[in-house]
Amino acid sequence: MDIDKDIVTQQLKEFSVSDAERGLILDAVALMGGNEYLVQQMVDKFLDTSFSEEDMEVLSWVCNKIWKEDLPEDITTEKLLSLLYPLHRERLPRLLASSLLYCGRDDETLIVTCPNRPSAKILLISMTSLPGSDPPIGVTPGGNKCNKLAILYHWASNTQAPRPVLPGRVGGRKISASLALEKQLLTVVDVFAFMPCP
Repeated sequence: MDIDKDIVTQQLKEFSVSDAERGLILDAVALMGGNEYLVQQMVDKFLDTSFSEEDMEVLSWVCNKIWKEDLPEDITTEKLLSLLYPLHRERLPRLLASSLLYCGRDDETLIVTCPNRPSAKILLISMTSLPGSDPPIGVTPGGNKCNKLAILYHWASNTQAPRPVLPGRVGGRKISASLALEKQLLTVVDVFAFMPCP
């Protein structure tokens, strides 16, 4: 079965975030993509956690809306990673860093909200214009080739903003302050899954 990607894109547009939220999200993920340490932390966290009930609900929605398939009953982080081709699985941290850093440049990048879980967002990034991504990057369980990477995350947009720098403290940030801001960024964009999508 071949999925008509243009129809899927049009159907997803009704779930798109606002332009203001899109800009904020793209800025946040670009900061994350520009920091290999943060990306590696994100991948390590993904590998070490299992899906919550809320995560499963979002995964099911993505499978139905984008894959046009049912969520496999035995879905795990390992199963999702196995859907990537071996080359892309091996290069996941680099692929993820590049896609997060440059996704804002691509008009095909979609950010949608899961209607049942409004804090859950799906960042859908086309790999066709990303240098070094060599699409297709994987397949769905039903065998559809995937040229996009979906990043599923919980968006904590009401998280307290970092404090402004006081006039008497102008100058470079301390490493500990920088690390604290990076850690806070991981809680604002709490990634719980990566999956290839048609």
